[in-house]
Amino acid sequence: MTINILKSIDMEDVAIVKGMIIHNGRSTVVAECEVFNKDNKLCAKARGTFFVIGRLASE
Repeated sequence: MTINILKSIDMEDVAIVKGMIIHNGRSTVVAECEVFNKDNKLCAKARGTFFVIGRLASE
């Protein structure tokens, strides 16, 4: 997983987080996340590749 912190967010500020699956394969999943402050400025971005070890149980 790679995390790039571009700007700090004050304790009183609101963090808006957007996550998405870039690739959902049989053996790997690639996910990405962006964190914005209340002024809609990008503060952090993360991307990770994860190994699939089983299926999620549906509710």
